[in-house]
Amino acid sequence: MDSIIPEIEGNMLKQSLSPRTILQQTLRVLRTPQQTCKTC
Repeated sequence: MDSIIPEIEGNMLKQSLSPRTILQQTLRVLRTPQQTCKTC
């Protein structure tokens, strides 16, 4: 299981750099403001 964790983190970093995922993340934030405001 330990070897899978860095692969997932690497994929998250790659996806965060792509513009499509950024748009998807912003849409998720707009669709679910309550979940994002938990950290507020």
